[in-house]
Amino acid sequence: MRTANKIRILEVLSKQRHATHGLKRMVAGFILNYARESKMEIPVERWDAAPKPYGTLPAEAETLKRIQQMRAEGKAFQSIAEALNAAGVTPRRGSRWHPFAVARILQREQAA
Repeated sequence: MRTANKIRILEVLSKQRHATHGLKRMVAGFILNYARESKMEIPVERWDAAPKPYGTLPAEAETLKRIQQMRAEGKAFQSIAEALNAAGVTPRRGSRWHPFAVARILQREQAA
């Protein structure tokens, strides 16, 4: 490593509140600069991939209809989450349904 780079690293680390954060930023900068100089292509598609909305998977479609039906009946998010947990329906991530998860799913469906 060149001396100028070592000095720059030490300067950045001394100014950072958390040294590891500054070091991570420096290393990422060196990698990106190297990639630009060598005209190396960095695959970006894996970073751009977002999880698909709830209900796109076949197993989730029935649960989504059930959530929408309960909400149309006027049930609160808390009672919907409790009903899904009592029925043994598991969310995509985690082991239990929470009211905020139900609310987010319905918000995304209304926005779509």
